[in-house]
Amino acid sequence: MHDLSSRERTPRMLAIRNFGLTLILLPGLLFAAESPSAWHKGFTVTPNGWLAGISGTAGTISDDLDPGDDLGLPDRVDIELEGDLEVLGFMFNAQWRGERWLAMFDSVWANLSQDATVGRLPILPGTDIRSTIDANIYLIAAGYRVDNWQRSSLTIFTGMRHYDLEFTIDAENGLLPQPVTATVTNKWQDGVIGARWAHALNENWSVSVLADAGWGESNNSSEIAASVAYNFSRWSVIGGVRVLTLDYESADYRADLRFYGPLIGVSLRF
Repeated sequence: MHDLSSRERTPRMLAIRNFGLTLILLPGLLFAAESPSAWHKGFTVTPNGWLAGISGTAGTISDDLDPGDDLGLPDRVDIELEGDLEVLGFMFNAQWRGERWLAMFDSVWANLSQDATVGRLPILPGTDIRSTIDANIYLIAAGYRVDNWQRSSLTIFTGMRHYDLEFTIDAENGLLPQPVTATVTNKWQDGVIGARWAHALNENWSVSVLADAGWGESNNSSEIAASVAYNFSRWSVIGGVRVLTLDYESADYRADLRFYGPLIGVSLRF
């Protein structure tokens, strides 16, 4: 049998070894190259529709409800709210992402009108009460991506959330001689800190969860949102749910409320 020389054997063995290593490593190399990312650099705008509901307690001064002070109402009338998901609200989010830094603007608008009941105090018996809350909520924040994972992204952010709420009570019948309306508008701000986790399931599907908490002029406030997206090259279809809570109180105004409901929208990347 002819024996190969060391010169002939070495190149052939190296070629076989390299070919075997390539077969072993190729799936991993391809997976890494094609592995989707949860962090996309650039500018993103995301308009969403929101089927909103509201629950909690809201209150306003009683002067307009009882101008002559004949009913002996307290200075502030609080009403209990428990609404169905029946109002189409609107949300808009804009983000800029660099290598790790994030700048974000977020806005929420909802106008909710529903029947309500006066809370706890036995006042205005037999009176029909309807409440309307026109809510505009804005957030400006900056964030930083803290992870190095291939498919997941964890970002912490901090900023300022501005609340602009108009609360109206319409009351008629019962002890009231005629229909009356009381309206109050209040604006305040909270500092916010939060985090967002996103994960790319594959090239098309991704999920994300966001949570934050705020303190300042409110007693407290918070938000939690979860969504799933189907991604195309430059845009995505998004569905999810969002819950905003706030607890603010003064002598003539109260808003201890929870806004909640499903959302659907699109995200455009530039």
